[in-house]
Amino acid sequence: MRDWYDQPMRVQQPVTIMLIIAAIVWLATRVIWPRLRGLARYRGLTVARHWNDDGRQTQVAGQPYYGSAIAAAQRAGGRACTACLVPEDNNEYDSNAVAVVIEKRLVGYLAPQDAVGLRGRLKAAGIAGAVTSCPAHISGGGEQGSYSITLALAAGEVKPPSTLSP
Repeated sequence: MRDWYDQPMRVQQPVTIMLIIAAIVWLATRVIWPRLRGLARYRGLTVARHWNDDGRQTQVAGQPYYGSAIAAAQRAGGRACTACLVPEDNNEYDSNAVAVVIEKRLVGYLAPQDAVGLRGRLKAAGIAGAVTSCPAHISGGGEQGSYSITLALAAGEVKPPSTLSP
């Protein structure tokens, strides 16, 4: 005769399956879907102007927060690439924010003073709020772990319309 502890547990199997399903749903809604949504947000950007301010450089801010996106952008586009500058008027932290997007990935923002300067250039050029682009260089990563993005852009300077770079 078999005792109660020798009987197979029939309740355990459905509970395990439910826990696995719950874990998959959580992973999909908290991790995978936001990343895909973030990629779709910057897909199909129309660039109004390409800046190329040779010799002038602007650093991208907030890079420690976007390390995985920067690594993915570097793998897709290489160290020398093109960055899109996307004004974000509805940004909850800064109404003058300008996002830096490389290979459809948000990799940081312009520093506040640089964002104001770029917005001044856009307004002077008659393209306020438009998406623009510029050459970019990604350095770091690998064993260093941290990244740095340098833009060929004089963002902090407001130039009169007659001297804007084409």
